[in-house]
Amino acid sequence: HDLKGNIDYMFNNLSLDKKSIWVIKKNKTVLENLIIWLDKQRKNEGTDKIDNVPFLIIDDEADNGSIQSISKKEFELWETGLNLDKLDFENLSEYQEKKINEAREAVIKAINRYIRVVLSLLSHKTYVAYTATPYSIISGKSEDLEREVKIKNKKFIIEANSDLFPEHFIIPIKPGENYLGVEKIFNENKEKRLPIIININELVKTEKINNIFPSSRESKYEFDEIPKSLEDAILHFLITIVIRKYRGQKDYNTLLIHTSNLTKNTDYVANKVSEFLKKLKESLERPDDEKYFERISNLYLTIKKNSENVLFKTYFNKEYKYPLTVKKEDFLNIFKDNDILLDIVSYHSSNDSKLEHKNHTLNYEIIHNDTGERKFRNYIVIGGNRLSRGITLKGLTTSYFVRNSTRQDSLYQMGRWFGYRDGYEDLVRIYMPKEQISWYENIYKLEYDLRKNYQWYLLKFFSFFLNSLKNY
Repeated sequence: HDLKGNIDYMFNNLSLDKKSIWVIKKNKTVLENLIIWLDKQRKNEGTDKIDNVPFLIIDDEADNGSIQSISKKEFELWETGLNLDKLDFENLSEYQEKKINEAREAVIKAINRYIRVVLSLLSHKTYVAYTATPYSIISGKSEDLEREVKIKNKKFIIEANSDLFPEHFIIPIKPGENYLGVEKIFNENKEKRLPIIININELVKTEKINNIFPSSRESKYEFDEIPKSLEDAILHFLITIVIRKYRGQKDYNTLLIHTSNLTKNTDYVANKVSEFLKKLKESLERPDDEKYFERISNLYLTIKKNSENVLFKTYFNKEYKYPLTVKKEDFLNIFKDNDILLDIVSYHSSNDSKLEHKNHTLNYEIIHNDTGERKFRNYIVIGGNRLSRGITLKGLTTSYFVRNSTRQDSLYQMGRWFGYRDGYEDLVRIYMPKEQISWYENIYKLEYDLRKNYQWYLLKFFSFFLNSLKNY
């Protein structure tokens, strides 16, 4: 039941007398409703907190919304308040009292605030946080002031030092051997890097990517045709569809294009990609036109040769099959086959009627009406923030990434290409400029150092623990 709109169901049908599992969104309204419900259970017990009921709260994507997020000015105010809170309140000057009260009222993210209200209502609770990007969390502080929060005209207290810092332990989870992760793509040792990164500055040296895809908030795309590097990414994607079909891999195929977080620019790129595909189809249909098919054939041979790199065998222990040649018909069938139709999706939540590209639906659960089986599609997905976190792009083989961001946690989340690509690891390609490549190389260094420190502290802990047992 959706806690956002069906709160009456909660009050009439749910109680603390029965065991239950709740799956809820980290949404302001949903959490407000949960808090009101918990507060009612507390009042029914006649206690300050809910007692004798154990709660396990699992926070997925814990770095998103859950962590405290404040501006530099608010941080300085908050830090001043923390220091004043350690003094005897009765001896504070009027100015100091003003500063500590301002710190208590400093704005923090609603999700962080509400999760902490939930925890403050419970006596017996365990809070477990999961994230692929823990940098913001572990660099935070566990200290905080007691705060007062008003929700639906009711006052709630957030306990002091209750921020969502990992108080008791941090466990680094090691990915599976077949996981396509940052260490296999952006390793500091280039001899350990899979050959799947395409530096688009070197691919087409005449292209000025920053001019084609300007990154300022006021930027407006103004190009007649998509850049050649993006054409290559699309051609690579179409080739992977043909190869995966030859391998008998009946699955979705997806191309990610991420250039901007602005909907107007996403819409613009989607239209230009549509125009290119129309032009490509017309070229392939003409018997005497080899303009694009020659590029496709050369790119196919490059992909095939690339798959022989020893690292694919080392990391994944796979042998990859390829057709002897590819034909025009193989690619024309992608445009003609209604079952595996090529869909271009501008993936955003805007309902602006002025936007020219109208397809915003990304559906990986399409079912055949006749057979009831899943209907696999080929998707070219162009988007911004909606593609930055928490979405799995199924059958993702090709990524064109020129989005600007210097936040390491955000960059990691935007890397939707990290994951398992069982049986088609050799087909994965990431097209990005030199600057973005260097950002991800820095992320690798950060993660490597972080995991090394974790392991060192874990070894120290277990050594101390074992010695304590011997002494005991």
